[in-house]
Amino acid sequence: MRSLVGDLVLVRLQEERDPLLHKRLYNALRRAILDGSLAPQSRLPPSRDLAGELGVSRNTILTTYEQLLAEGYVVSRRLPPTTNVTFCD
Repeated sequence: MRSLVGDLVLVRLQEERDPLLHKRLYNALRRAILDGSLAPQSRLPPSRDLAGELGVSRNTILTTYEQLLAEGYVVSRRLPPTTNVTFCD
């Protein structure tokens, strides 16, 4: 089953021009967070699920999530056995 975030990212990825996939993905998610398309306190899909939806490597998704986390766009709540990533207010 596809997620709304996955669909949104697919649309936004087509608008991005950076040759590096993880940067295009980062920019697409960052723009969606900043313009309110992704609501505060929403959960990002698990990296495996989003990677499967987009047909990309899980490492690409993890790199993107880590960059969003490092820049303060998302927060991570590590609860075994998964990592939940939510958007900041």
